[in-house]
Formats: sequence, C-alpha cells, structure tokens
Amino acid sequence: MSTSNTNETLPSFEALRSAGNHARFVRDMSRLFWALNGPLETSIWVLDDEYSPDLGREAYFRQTVAGTSWHPISQLPITRPGVSSITLRVYQLDKWEDDWFEYHDSHANPDDPECVYGSLPDYNSDEDEEGPEHLLECCGAARPRKKRAQLMVRASAEFVTIHDYVSAVHPWLMSLRDDILQAVALFEDRPLPTETKLALNYNGLTYVMVDKEEEWISNRKNAPSWMKLRLDPASMLPASNS
Repeated sequence: MSTSNTNETLPSFEALRSAGNHARFVRDMSRLFWALNGPLETSIWVLDDEYSPDLGREAYFRQTVAGTSWHPISQLPITRPGVSSITLRVYQLDKWEDDWFEYHDSHANPDDPECVYGSLPDYNSDEDEEGPEHLLECCGAARPRKKRAQLMVRASAEFVTIHDYVSAVHPWLMSLRDDILQAVALFEDRPLPTETKLALNYNGLTYVMVDKEEEWISNRKNAPSWMKLRLDPASMLPASNS
C-alpha cells in the first residue's frame, strides 16, 4: 500500500540510510498525540509541550464556519533532509509470531487436547523452529502466522510531509487494529477488550510501536532527560527487512 505522486528527485529514507546518512524527523512531529481509536479527524492532537500530554493541545483536524483544514504543521517535511518515500513496519506485528511461539512452547504438550500440532505449508528453515510437527494452536489461540506488515508512504509533492505520513499510516494501522490488539495483549492475563484505548509510539518513524494510551502518556511525562535534550530516533533504527 502506498500514497501516490511521489517526487523521485529526492532519495528515499532507506536510500539515505544505506548511503550512511540519516534523516531526522522534525521536532514538531514529536508534538503529535496520536490515538488509534477512530477516524483520523478525531484521533490526533498537537501538544503545546511534547512531554506534557495532559496540558495544552490543539486539534490536528480543524473545523470552523469557514470550512475544514489541517493544523499548519501538517505541511512540514517529516524529515530533514526531505525524502521521497519512507517505509514502515509495526514492532508488535513483526515480533508477534515469535513471541507467541516462545510464550506457548514453554507449556505446550502434544498430549494436551488444547494443543494442536501439524505441518507448516510455508515452512522456512531460516525463520521457523525445526519440524516436522509445529505448534499451530494453544490455549485456544491460533498461531499468528505471517502477520508482519509494511507500508510505503510516498510524497504527494516535493517531499514526504507530516500529513502525507499521517494520512497514509492512520487508516493502515486502523485496518490492522484487531491484530495489533491481540499482539499487545499476548503477555496480558486476558485479552484486551476492543474498546481499549491505544496510541502510536512513532519515535522510530519506520518501526512504530503501539502502546496502551495510558502507558504512552506516562512514558512521555517520564521521558529521560537525554530524550528531552535531543530527539533523534532515526539514527537508532534497526535495518529494515523486506
């Protein structure tokens, strides 16, 4: 999935990194309080202070008698230098199958009727545990097979703007919300209800995480001093796997 009308005169985020350069996201991006609980128009706010989410904020989507618009930061480039595209993945979905197997394999037993073993038609010796029989279901939960997902966001004009990113990523993540909720709940005592409030931790930009909203707020309020001095997560990103 991608947006359209990219400007190919600029390198992609990944090309910059492969060349040994790093595009940092603009500081204003870190002011977004980005919930994943409904449509874009009602899900994002711009904080007055990025580390004080309980204080002042402005709506990202604006509606007045004169019409509708987006917050002015929406037109800023998402990175400096600008890029023509950026590809992102979701941390919890990348790890979900491995985490599920590690969690259930510790107590699964072929003699347990709640455990289902069988073959993996798409078995990959580089990624999967040794077979021939593999744990397919345990504790009433099916193995979350091949749930990794990625999205390329392309610039609508000269460079990828904050709004290019937000308007592409939000509906994509909402379409994955049920899977993300299950992945987040893996190590919880019980499944999380569908109405659980979620928020996006986009510090990685290309490797985003989804937190429960109260945890996101707490993490922002208690951020370490080094992060408050300089937010430069792009330089700490893991290499992207295609």
